[in-house]
Amino acid sequence: LTDRIQISLAGNLRDFELECADGQTRRGGDLTIGGDGEPSGYAGQPAETVNYVSAHDNETLFDTFMLKASPAADLAERCRMN
Repeated sequence: LTDRIQISLAGNLRDFELECADGQTRRGGDLTIGGDGEPSGYAGQPAETVNYVSAHDNETLFDTFMLKASPAADLAERCRMN
């Protein structure tokens, strides 16, 4: 799990080398997801991946701004806050 987190933070790059939990240096493409053999590192460039952050309360950052913004703020102003 630690190795998969590290390669995820490195953009899931297949050629990125990292020191794994067992002390060995491996490329992202050599790490696998679970037992199915799919590589953890699959991208050649960071732009080939889409990263997102999920909130446990199912609200987006925009939702939070909408709830906390001044009632006097119009939609355009609220959108700029985001």
